[in-house]
Amino acid sequence: MDKTAITINSYDNSADKFAAKFMDFEPYKRKIHYFQKKYASYAKSIIDLGCGPGNASKIFFEQNPNCKITGIDLSREMIKLAKQKIPTGSFSVCDLRTIEQSSTYDAAIASFCIVHLSDEETTRFISKLSKLINLQGFLYLSFMEGSNAQYETTSFSEEEIYFNYFQRDAIVNQLEGVGFEINELLEQDYQENNGAMTKDVFIIAQRTT
Repeated sequence: MDKTAITINSYDNSADKFAAKFMDFEPYKRKIHYFQKKYASYAKSIIDLGCGPGNASKIFFEQNPNCKITGIDLSREMIKLAKQKIPTGSFSVCDLRTIEQSSTYDAAIASFCIVHLSDEETTRFISKLSKLINLQGFLYLSFMEGSNAQYETTSFSEEEIYFNYFQRDAIVNQLEGVGFEINELLEQDYQENNGAMTKDVFIIAQRTT
């Protein structure tokens, strides 16, 4: 199997454990809530890219039940959980690498989804983001900082998952190159199972062209 098949298989087998840890994981929950409140409270529509069990979408739904929520993920088990959490949302199994949406949205969430893409796949994905977001709409994108890619086990999965780490300047440059203006760049430390610290990076950007 290739990296994506290995990764999605691991997520399918650990969806419940992932949801138990991250559905209400306070550090990430605060970031999404901040994004929703400061930048996207007006949003009538959002797309949650790599939505997982719907942890980010759930925050938008709770703050604005009238917001049209669309979520995509390659893990069928994650999509099942998202549908349970936000029954009025539209959630489907879809590959980020080949996404072709006819609709555009007021805001997009890409929470730790590029971490499972290669550098080349990430570049192509970012080039598509401006086509998904309405002019003056907002993007929330997060990833782990670093310069390597590898297979790892995690606190929620003993099966390996492909993770890619990115330099923030490279991601910022790519976003600016496809019409985004960076509003905020936030960071926080995340402690791994072995005690090591990983730097999480959170970018809030607006489509200006």
